[in-house]
Amino acid sequence: MTQQVHKDCYYLPPKATEFQPFESSSPPPLHAGCTRVVCISDTHNEHENLKLPWGHILVHSGDIMTEGGLRHLYKEVVNTPSVVTEEGKALFVKFINWFSNQEHAHKAFIGGNHDWVLQALGKEEVRKLITKCNPSASPYVAYLEHDEASLGPFNIFGSPYSNWGGHNNAFLSEGEIPYDLSLSNHVFVTHSPPILPKSDGHLSEDHKIIKSMQKAGTLLSVSGHCHWAHGIYHSTKDKIPCVVASVCDSKWLSMKNLLVGPSGERGDAVDSLYGGYNIRFPIIVCDILVPGGPPDSKDTWQIHERKGQEIIGVKDTRKAELERSRKEGKKPALLFFGPPTDPELVERLSPLLSTQYDVVHFDDVEQAVVAIKARNTIFSACVAKLGSRGNLGVKVVEALRAQKAGAKTFVVIHSATAVSSESTRKSLEPIVDLIVDHSTEAEMLQVLLKER
Repeated sequence: MTQQVHKDCYYLPPKATEFQPFESSSPPPLHAGCTRVVCISDTHNEHENLKLPWGHILVHSGDIMTEGGLRHLYKEVVNTPSVVTEEGKALFVKFINWFSNQEHAHKAFIGGNHDWVLQALGKEEVRKLITKCNPSASPYVAYLEHDEASLGPFNIFGSPYSNWGGHNNAFLSEGEIPYDLSLSNHVFVTHSPPILPKSDGHLSEDHKIIKSMQKAGTLLSVSGHCHWAHGIYHSTKDKIPCVVASVCDSKWLSMKNLLVGPSGERGDAVDSLYGGYNIRFPIIVCDILVPGGPPDSKDTWQIHERKGQEIIGVKDTRKAELERSRKEGKKPALLFFGPPTDPELVERLSPLLSTQYDVVHFDDVEQAVVAIKARNTIFSACVAKLGSRGNLGVKVVEALRAQKAGAKTFVVIHSATAVSSESTRKSLEPIVDLIVDHSTEAEMLQVLLKER
């Protein structure tokens, strides 16, 4: 099914408490002296399905990607930073090209918990990519990673960090997140909302963020993450408008229920295997009265680094867990992907591998990937057949490599094709430790015993 270009919008006039609906092709007139901020979040690679209305500044409050860390990262060497796959980088570049070419004179964005690609690239590399993709527009596009920035009279703060986590936990902080600002503030952008509705009808406020906004004179909070909470909320004190601008539905859907855009494709083709979101909620447009008026179209972003306010990132725990298992006399887990096309291999190798490992066998790639993403088992090693179209072992390996754990899974590909084909071997080398066929199985077992 095809999803039409999404044009639904909500408009928040200055001092208003409720939205006014409109279509992006017929925006309401700008209030005198106001700065118009167009707010989106949680586009999850489906940004090209949006038709955005005009505004002075376009703000994206994170979750550009869909499961960026689970799909598009791997570790080259144990205990080293994660490396972004070419597919992951290409998806982000695709977003930059779209975002930087929107009609808004100025743009700003942050990452979210799905955006491990951005975290792994690092702030400076992200900014270099913006310049490389669109040199003429880059001075007007700000990537904020717990930074303040100014644009003529306009000041903004943006941070992707939060203290919660899940299986998508980019920009997760184990320590306290400092929100004290050095500048006055007009727009305060975080991925996690500072205000959320509770089941009893009352509101839950993040008092630390609210206090920082009150102190800085914030005029508008823009956030996302909680798709279901899309809407407008106001702080108890000072009545600061806080919009949750997530545009995607909150339901995680399998491919049969996913809509493709006008191009006939999903933003991330891997959605066909793992699932994803559909666009549902309106784009939010806010007019705010910034002292000094709106920025001039020729103004460029000035980013102010926040010295002495480092964020303590999440720690890798897998190495410690493996060591604890060894001390307790437990066998390490080995993931064995042996598809139905080669049952003899499974019957022959499983008993041998079981002498050294707790073998977890899968013959279906989707089931294997789900188990890996659930993180209920720490896999010390993996033996995988290449499989066949629609059930490829390389997808299992990529899912393992996307994990951010501290100890590297030792991966073996069992394939006569890979052994005999130089091009296949080269394509596998970045994510595989050893390639064997039937004639070299003994070598594989010796290596796996050494790994044990």
